[in-house]
Amino acid sequence: MLWCDKYGDNQNCAGKTNTALSVSKTSESPDVSAVTKALGYSFLLYNFVVPINTNASISKFWFVVDEMDGSAATTYNNGGSGYPIDQDQVLFVPMLSHMDTVPVNATSAQTYTNRYGQDYTHIFSLVAAVRDGVNPSRVYAEVSDVAVKNFPVAISSTIEFTQNSTSFPSQAGYTFYTSTMDDIGLQLTMDLHAVSGQSTYTQTFVQTLLLDGTPYVKPGAVSTVAGTKSAAVRLVGGRSWEVWHALVVVVFGVVYLGEPLLGWAL
Repeated sequence: MLWCDKYGDNQNCAGKTNTALSVSKTSESPDVSAVTKALGYSFLLYNFVVPINTNASISKFWFVVDEMDGSAATTYNNGGSGYPIDQDQVLFVPMLSHMDTVPVNATSAQTYTNRYGQDYTHIFSLVAAVRDGVNPSRVYAEVSDVAVKNFPVAISSTIEFTQNSTSFPSQAGYTFYTSTMDDIGLQLTMDLHAVSGQSTYTQTFVQTLLLDGTPYVKPGAVSTVAGTKSAAVRLVGGRSWEVWHALVVVVFGVVYLGEPLLGWAL
């Protein structure tokens, strides 16, 4: 994986390009879908975890795949544009968030999200990080869940976040905000927003599948390459990776902004 800084002297790979190898590789079973099972296909999943300095942040990323079989390495860079990270002003923090499954009883009365006689509901405690300097007038999320047993209703709501420096002191250039959500579904997603003046920063389609027990993976080593357009990076086996433009983070990857708890999964 290769990426560019968003801020500072090396923004947009003006002075250097960052590179990192995957920290793990796993093989997915063909049984994950009927199509892959019928075709006998399986996928290799490469997990990238890279430390990101909050002062530099990250603007975009791309990948290079070397099969190590004598063929030329292949670059995947969105047609030369890289895969952009459009903002880091507001981020969901899965490693500080959690979900409790509780019975619907006197302590968890029936509400909009569990009014169909369900015995249990999920209470999400959600944490968002807002970059210092944004000074938001409002932090909120539009949440939804269509994975409801027997499909009696699609969950859709707006929840407000409030600053919570007591439980989560500011760190690494971010201040933390918290909110809760009651949901009988199985796959809560949200669009997270921070309003600052005339601007609204958004992290779209945030998933909450990995909250409790989110694994911590130690970040891998990062290398840098001088140059603004292309360069060769010796990584493994004497092979070269061609660096094209600029970059950021990845599918099946995690980026940590300064501190491990400020990571988000893609």
